[in-house]
Amino acid sequence: SIVLNKEVCATCSTKPCIWACPAGLYFLKGEEIGFDPAGCLECGTCRVICPYPGAIDWQYPRGGFGVVYRYG
Repeated sequence: SIVLNKEVCATCSTKPCIWACPAGLYFLKGEEIGFDPAGCLECGTCRVICPYPGAIDWQYPRGGFGVVYRYG
């Protein structure tokens, strides 16, 4: 699960998570940053690129949840 610290995100001027997320799940809603967890690739890019430690609380999902790889 990914939880954003909206107060910290509001102070970020560059918002690199918006352009770095390969699934395009981060977005601006007015002046506030938003995140849609559906479709998350669990790659951790947002956590790595965020300039503020602790702004993105990124946790691996419980066993049996998360990304599902399918053939076909």
